[in-house]
Amino acid sequence: MGTRHTSVTQKLSRTERKRNKQGKLASVMISTLGRLGKVETTKSVFEVALIEGYGNTVYAFSAIISAYGRNSYCNDVIKVFDSMKDYGLKPNLVSYNVVIDARDKEGVEF
Repeated sequence: MGTRHTSVTQKLSRTERKRNKQGKLASVMISTLGRLGKVETTKSVFEVALIEGYGNTVYAFSAIISAYGRNSYCNDVIKVFDSMKDYGLKPNLVSYNVVIDARDKEGVEF
C-alpha cells in the first residue's frame, strides 16, 4: 500500500510540474504576442490556457493585462483585472500599474 501511495504522489507531482511548465510557457507566449501587437492571438492563447487549467496564474493574468494595456484595449484591461478575483488571484504590481495607466488613458479618475 505504501508503494501505491508513493506512485500516485509521484504521478501527481509530475502532473503538477507539467502544468507549471505549461503555465510558464503560456505566460511567455501571452507576453510576447502582446508586445508584437497580436492581441487576438494573445487572447486565444490566454483563453486556451484558462480552459486547460494552467492559465489561472497571476503571471498569465498580468501578461494579458499588459498586452491589452500596451495595445490600448483599456476596457479589457479592467475586465480581466476584475476577473482575477474569480480565480482567487491577487493582482501584482504589474497588474496595478497597467490598470492605473489604462484608466488614465480613458480619462477615468479614481
